[in-house]
This record gives sequence, C-alpha cells and structure tokens, in this order.
Amino acid sequence: MPKFKENILYMKTVKHKPVLAILLVCSLILIFLLYFAETVRFDVWFGLNASNVNKLIENLSLGYVASYMFYYIVVVIKEKEDKRIILPLIADYTYVMLNNVVMFSVFFREWGGLDKVNYITSIHNRNLSIYPTKDEINKACAAINPDEAKREAEKFGRLVTIPHFFGLMLKFSLEIDFCLDVLLAKSNHIDLKLLKLVTSLKISRYHNEMMLYKNEPILAAKLNQTSLRTFERSFDEYYKIAIEIEKFAEKELKSYVEREALKMKQA
Repeated sequence: MPKFKENILYMKTVKHKPVLAILLVCSLILIFLLYFAETVRFDVWFGLNASNVNKLIENLSLGYVASYMFYYIVVVIKEKEDKRIILPLIADYTYVMLNNVVMFSVFFREWGGLDKVNYITSIHNRNLSIYPTKDEINKACAAINPDEAKREAEKFGRLVTIPHFFGLMLKFSLEIDFCLDVLLAKSNHIDLKLLKLVTSLKISRYHNEMMLYKNEPILAAKLNQTSLRTFERSFDEYYKIAIEIEKFAEKELKSYVEREALKMKQA
C-alpha cells in the first residue's frame, strides 16, 4: 500500500470532543445533585434497590470526571503542544508546495503563449490569476510540444538546464510530490479539509501520470506526444485543487508560517 494511503488510514478524525465535554458536564451535575443536594434521589423501577442505584450513579460520575482529567492531561494538552510545534511546518510546506505550482504556471503561460501575469511567492497578496483558466489551459496545451527543446533552455541554479517542457512538468511534479509526502506524514495533525485537498492533489490524474516517470532522468525524459491535449482535463482539475488549497492556506495557515522567505512582502 502506498505510504500516503497508509497515512490516510491512520488518520481517524473522530468528532468526540464535544460529546466528552457534554458527558463531563452531566457528570458534574449528577455529582452536585447527589452529593450536595442530598434530598435529590433518582427513582428506580423493576424492584431495584434505589440506594444502590444512586450510589452506582455517584461512582460512575466520579469515575468519569477522573477519567476526563486524565484524558485532558495526556491527550488534549499533548495535542495542543504538538500543534504548536507542527502547524508551522504544515504551513511552510503547504506554501512551498503552492509556490512550485505557481512557478510551473509561470512556465506554462510562457511556453503556451498565454498572457503574462504577475505572481507572488510570499504569503502576502498572492495573485490567484497566475493559475490558468480552462480556456487558457486548452490554448496552451494545443500550443506546447512537450518534447521539443527550446533554444534557450530554462536554467535552474548554475548547472541544471531543462531544454523541453516535459522536463519542467516532471521537475515541478517531483518537488510538489515531496511536499505532499511531508504533509501526509503529519496527517494526524492536519485539518480534515486540508487533508482532503492534499490527498486530492496527490491522487489527481495529472500527478499520478507524472509519477509514472519519477525514475526517469529529467533532462532526457520524453512524453512522446506533440501536444498536451490529453492533459487538458487533468490540468484543469489540478489547478482547481491548487486554488482551493490557496484559499484554505490564506484563511487557516498564513499566521503559522515561519520561513522568512515566505513572510517577506514582495513589491
């Protein structure tokens, strides 16, 4: 079973906290009534001994309060501490992953002959217009030959140059996949909505197709197609998911980011 699926199975989001809190309140009320309002006693039926039943209710209530205190110390406090430590990591890697999608969109627009759009890699004032619309995707997919080398290869660092668009597709997919694996490894600390979106990106058709080539050398890998028309629908799905993650990150993760490069405001 793939690692990310194991993480999803491990992640069991049980909405039990409100129920536990309600039971705690009920137990405290029962303890107050039975211990401090001694005139209050519960009637019983079926010939049961009322005194024994009321004593049982007292003991169960006290036992539940003690159990809840143990649960709060061992589970709730630890969970809060874990979130304080892990949420910044989740926020950072979410934005790093999104920035890889953004940079891929920049090249997608350039190679596909689309309008140039200003983009932001900071967490501030991000421009979602960098992600192409469905019509733009269709236009670019028709224009791009993924195996055709450009005269001026795209440069990454001092040594690496990627001459064809399929190499760019593979490069960014691998970097995005790394970030997705980091996030899914922390799935028990991820909000359910983000977990759903991250998983959707991981299992999306486009990402899965790229992962078929993950062991191929980026500079030599070939798609053996003269256009990207077969990717039109999968690109559209991919970008829609990325936009949803952008919206979630803006609302829920932005304040947890720690990387200075992400927090710097861009002109």
